[in-house]
Amino acid sequence: MKNNIFNLRAWLMVGLLMVGLTAFAQTTVQGTVVDAANGEPIIGASILEMGTTNGTITDFDGNFVLNVKPGAKLQISYMGYKTQELNAQPNMSVKMGEDSELLEEVVVVGYGVVKKGDATGSVTAIKPDDMNKGLQTTAQDMLQGKIAGVNVVAADGTPGGAGSITIRGGASLNASNNPLIVIDGLAMDENGIQGVANPLSMVNPNDIESFTVLKDASATAIYGSRASNGVILITTKKGAKGSKPKVSYSGNLSIGTLTNRTQVLTADQLRGYATALGHNEEKTNSLGTASTDWQDQIYRTSVSTDHNISIMGGVKNNIVDMPYRASVGYTLQNGAIKTSQMQRVTASLNLSPSFLDNHLNFNINTKGMYIYNRYPAGVVGAALSMDPTMPVKGEAVNANGDVLVSQNVLDNWFDGYYQRVVTPSGYNDDAWPYTKNAQTTGNPAAALAHKDDRANAGSFVGNIEADYKIHGFEDLHIHANFGADYSYGKQKTIMSVYSYDNHYFGWDGWSDMSKYNLQFSAYAQYGHDWVDANQHFDVMVGYENQYFYRKTQSDGSGFYQSTNKDPELAGQPYNRYTNTYITDNALQSVYGRINWNGWDQVLVTATFRADASTRFLSSEGNQWGYFPSVAAAWRIIDERWMEPAQDVMSNFKLRLSYGTVGNNNVDLGYLRSEYSGTTVGYMYDGYFSTQLTDGGSDVIAANPKLKWETTVTRDLGLDYGFFNERLNGTFDLYWNTTKDLILRYKLATGGYNYQYRNIGSTDNKGVEFSINGVVLDHKAKNLSYGLTINANISHNKNTVVDLGGMDEYTASTGCFSSNYANSDYEFKL
Repeated sequence: MKNNIFNLRAWLMVGLLMVGLTAFAQTTVQGTVVDAANGEPIIGASILEMGTTNGTITDFDGNFVLNVKPGAKLQISYMGYKTQELNAQPNMSVKMGEDSELLEEVVVVGYGVVKKGDATGSVTAIKPDDMNKGLQTTAQDMLQGKIAGVNVVAADGTPGGAGSITIRGGASLNASNNPLIVIDGLAMDENGIQGVANPLSMVNPNDIESFTVLKDASATAIYGSRASNGVILITTKKGAKGSKPKVSYSGNLSIGTLTNRTQVLTADQLRGYATALGHNEEKTNSLGTASTDWQDQIYRTSVSTDHNISIMGGVKNNIVDMPYRASVGYTLQNGAIKTSQMQRVTASLNLSPSFLDNHLNFNINTKGMYIYNRYPAGVVGAALSMDPTMPVKGEAVNANGDVLVSQNVLDNWFDGYYQRVVTPSGYNDDAWPYTKNAQTTGNPAAALAHKDDRANAGSFVGNIEADYKIHGFEDLHIHANFGADYSYGKQKTIMSVYSYDNHYFGWDGWSDMSKYNLQFSAYAQYGHDWVDANQHFDVMVGYENQYFYRKTQSDGSGFYQSTNKDPELAGQPYNRYTNTYITDNALQSVYGRINWNGWDQVLVTATFRADASTRFLSSEGNQWGYFPSVAAAWRIIDERWMEPAQDVMSNFKLRLSYGTVGNNNVDLGYLRSEYSGTTVGYMYDGYFSTQLTDGGSDVIAANPKLKWETTVTRDLGLDYGFFNERLNGTFDLYWNTTKDLILRYKLATGGYNYQYRNIGSTDNKGVEFSINGVVLDHKAKNLSYGLTINANISHNKNTVVDLGGMDEYTASTGCFSSNYANSDYEFKL
């Protein structure tokens, strides 16, 4: 009996051991993934044990090692290649073939994407490899010089400074000519915030995946009134499905120096020049004995740096498939002028979860930015015109030893910095009032030292997109997007009481701004392919609402100088004021688009959008603007009679478009304004400073007939490509006409100061040509290299065609004079 029990226990132990070994058995799979066409290794291919989250990626040699369960199936995937599902084996050699459908480039357009070859409008997309390299402080740095017809001009050399972006020139005289910026589906407020001159500073260039520029009405009309000056779509980077976390770092260090300074006379040259001209003793004795290079006093060799860290990957299980990406960046840019600096910290998070077997997809984007700016005083002109025979600091003496400006005066009035001054008759060198010489330049080194102008700002941008493909009817899907943009900035300026430019008084003032932008949009899209008939048709209809709010405040006070004056006035404010302005506006829109593709040769797109703006609430029947467009394209390369040329030509497409867009980006007045001001007046030694005043504002008469500015665009384009797109480009001719310009005029009579009216028109014509060539494109196991050449050229001519009716009004400062009425005044960009 005991033996039987023992045997039973033994067999049970053996059985349990076998079960445990089976449960924990693992098979080690080793393999290599290569390109089927050339045998080169594929780096970063995803290897996933199907039904689990167990996976890995290939190394630099295309190799991988993965422990899997016996009988497991592997999914091997990589962007641009066909995904394979294979049984796991101890040694595997995987050859991946290109997926021609994935390889056909897709470009982002308004409310959707389209294959590049199917685009009917003038659309240009550039990827990170095409963008400008180096230290890129803002997104506009990546665009400069890359796209025909897109003109990016930096306003000045300050770090992170504002610049202008125009697409095919400007269309308006009074309204904005800036393009609409859309980041991950959220249309941005084009106006900057206090302390941030460039609104694109909020986006870290390292986070940008692609730019798409929409130029003609066929491409832009879907955005209606906001797109009269073109659209720039920015798509940020996202994670990868089913991949392990991958951490990346990028950084750079740059050194900036002026390679060529403006040539001016040295001190010795100026003294010699004055003597050679035979100037009298009074003039030559006005020159000092110092030798100062004033450009040395304001310029420096600047060191700037940029650092970015990102983590990306994907989480996949039976419930959700969620790619993710998070990043943080720090940028320090020092300007060429001393004291100028910009520091920025950015952070972003993107989640793209999919549910219900990819029927329900979300795209969640958040971006945050904090920026600090230190602005220099305007000293470049002063450095070029300042007398080089004078010292930076200290007593000024001429060749005869005569004191031109005493150290005592400089210490008391200008903090020791040399300044050329005028002493009124009857006063000694130390007495008040001591005035600056209006005919001479202020000391640029003193201007830098005596002005402290700083700003800081923060911004948060976020949106949630949801897309649902109807189960059982996947040709129809519903898309919704809700986004918000909140920004705040404050700028503080302190001027020393010793400041030459603000003589007698110091200054301590600030201004701040807060704003937010809310957007909701939703659309339904149906698309179907009739494969047998080689026809494709899709239609989209949607609704959108966007609200903009802005509040600005400012407060400032001057202070009497603390030396050589009435002690009762020292350090006291001579003027203080506070201003508050609030403005808001909203847009409500409906829109739709129809696309038809017949035989992969004939493409037709029709769009329509209607916008209602609160800026026209006082107008009778003009609140709504209607903006249609139509475009057609003919893929000539796919015609049968083009077959002999297809060995050389890879693309030959003719495009034609016509459409209308509007413009309501005109500030027609503040929603609310508040003003409080006190000006303290003092009588001292016969000098009366100011009187007690309070503020006021212009009164604008309502115009019940005011309506939208409207731009009609026409475009004829040609896309070409040779040798499998190794050589490609575009050619476009366009003609835009803007009518019903919104201009502000001063009324001749009545209780109102101004009124906005629709008067005049402009004409905008141009030509664009671009060419891109891939000279070398070699990818090998241990070395990859390439060489591309890109060039573009554009010519744009803007003409003010008509300013009729101007003679009915009295022009005011900042408005067009009636002398321009019915003129053919012309300007070019």
